[in-house]
Amino acid sequence: MKILKSILLILPVFLFAECRSGKEIKDDFILTDCSKTETLTMTGTFQRKNIYIENPMVKCLDSSMTFTTKQVIINDSIDTKDEINSTAYEIDLIHMNFKSNDRIEIRIIYISGFPPKVLNPEVE
Repeated sequence: MKILKSILLILPVFLFAECRSGKEIKDDFILTDCSKTETLTMTGTFQRKNIYIENPMVKCLDSSMTFTTKQVIINDSIDTKDEINSTAYEIDLIHMNFKSNDRIEIRIIYISGFPPKVLNPEVE
C-alpha cells in the first residue's frame, strides 16, 4: 500500500512536468507551439527508390493533436500529394518522372523541435 501511494504521488508530477526545453508534458505528450516550423533538407540523386518517413504526433498548446510534418516539397516546385497525416508515410519519387541520377532536393517542413525520421536514409 505504501508503494502504491508513492506511485500515485509521483504520477501527476510526470504528467505535468516541465522538460528541459521548458515545454510542458501532458498526458505523455510535450505541449508545443505548433505554429513554429523548421525544415529538414535532404539532397541526393534519384536511385529509383521511394523514401519512408516516421512522422510523430505532437500535442499543440490548444490541446489539439497533429502530426509533425506540415509539408513536403521536392526540387522547390513539386508539392507532393503524399498522405502525410499518418504516423509513417512514403515520399513517392518513382511516379514523379525523375530519371536515374537526377538531382533531387527534398524539404520537409515540420513542427519545430519534433523532426520526422527518415527510415531508409541510404536512399538519400
